[in-house]
Amino acid sequence: MKKLDIRSYLIGALSITCVVLFMGQTGSTQIGNFDQIYANKIVLRTGGSMTSIIPEGVFIYDESSDMATAVGAGNILGSDYSFNKQYFGIGTYDDGGGYLQIFNQRNSLLHEFTVSNLADGLYQTYDKYGNVAFQINGNGDYWSKSN
Repeated sequence: MKKLDIRSYLIGALSITCVVLFMGQTGSTQIGNFDQIYANKIVLRTGGSMTSIIPEGVFIYDESSDMATAVGAGNILGSDYSFNKQYFGIGTYDDGGGYLQIFNQRNSLLHEFTVSNLADGLYQTYDKYGNVAFQINGNGDYWSKSN
């Protein structure tokens, strides 16, 4: 029979520890399920993409396509990677209305849909300089337009 030395005992103890840990890992359905996690900021990064979660909202960046999306309380916006140029905006007003805005290459409004808290609607198109080119508004019963 072979003599056992301290190295053999250490390898045996570590092997048993690994087996017990692996059995515990697969035996529970609650792995990674937490009631609450508290953090000031969570950042997920891979390659040129990044997602940042902070108390004010979620920011998703894709550097390779120069796109970013922000989701906050009551609004969503799409812009370039550095948030200098806005592509679209969706949101709500404090009084209960809402809007959808689409911007042109000059960072000026191109199309805008708005709804007030009284269910009145407004659609506006803009020229390349940001001036109103066409407008239609109403409440479903009566509509008016102007060019």
